[in-house]
Amino acid sequence: MTGELETNMKRYATILGVCAAICMAGFIISPFHILFLSIFAGLVAGLVNLLLNFVDAKIIGHVALKQNRTMSLLVGLNVIVRMVCPVVIIYIAIIFPQWLDVLFVLVGFSSVYAMLFIDSVRKFIFKER
Repeated sequence: MTGELETNMKRYATILGVCAAICMAGFIISPFHILFLSIFAGLVAGLVNLLLNFVDAKIIGHVALKQNRTMSLLVGLNVIVRMVCPVVIIYIAIIFPQWLDVLFVLVGFSSVYAMLFIDSVRKFIFKER
């Protein structure tokens, strides 16, 4: 299970890295600076949430084996950070509308979860055949 989890996380990080690189190239090359910077900020916030979710999955597996109270406290802290991260990035977009657009920050943030959904559907379809 952990091997599959780590393999999936590497694939997701690679996909998001390519998307982030495309956003940065678009920010540098195109005149749509706000659009690409906003999507990039949302992608980074989504990637942070995804990485914290991955860490939580690893810690929960460890806690289930050893009953470590400190590790379960860390999982609770990660949940709080995962909830605060999108709030902070949207708050920054509201404060600096000349740099970030709230709608495109949300598009970038939700694209991480769209990628996870598409990957889950792909796995479901190809495992049944």
